[in-house]
Amino acid sequence: MDGSRDFEGPVGAGSNRFQDRLSGLEHCIPSAVIEQVVQQSGCASKRKCRLNAQFTLWLILAMGLFTDCTLRTVYRHCRRAKQDERIPSRGALCKARQRIGSQP
Repeated sequence: MDGSRDFEGPVGAGSNRFQDRLSGLEHCIPSAVIEQVVQQSGCASKRKCRLNAQFTLWLILAMGLFTDCTLRTVYRHCRRAKQDERIPSRGALCKARQRIGSQP
């Protein structure tokens, strides 16, 4: 991957673009709406994990804002990940998206 298309470093300097857009997304779509959509679609997660249905739906929405970034980079910014935080593999993130499906 070349660094011109993607930000692969930890969240910090240079991430204002990400945080501004994510804050705008959170302002436009309240978390209560996300929770309601997840419950109504029947894809709510019973287990507690980093890739639960609510977070995965936020991730899918954020992917639309950051089309020039990899899925793992979008995840890192949505979680406001620290440098030493383990980021799920691309495959795990894709499976989480598949669990959500097209219903919501």
